[in-house]
Amino acid sequence: MATVNKVALANGTVLIDLTSDTVKAESVLAGVTAHDKSGAKITGTLFADYPDSMELTDSITDSSGNAVIDSSGSRITGIRKYKMV
Repeated sequence: MATVNKVALANGTVLIDLTSDTVKAESVLAGVTAHDKSGAKITGTLFADYPDSMELTDSITDSSGNAVIDSSGSRITGIRKYKMV
């Protein structure tokens, strides 16, 4: 199927013109579809290599920013989880 990058009515009114678009697959979120300036369908690749989730171990701090210590003198830690949505 041929790609179309400009749609105009018979009277010359342009409805859509992609010819000056600068979108590229690497600037569109991974898995999202769009059309480049030629009218070709592209699928985004931005963040495709990033993990779906990750965990970080953090020291727990009080409201003053000081580490919270347990009765044995050890810092209390927690796990912060991030998930791509």
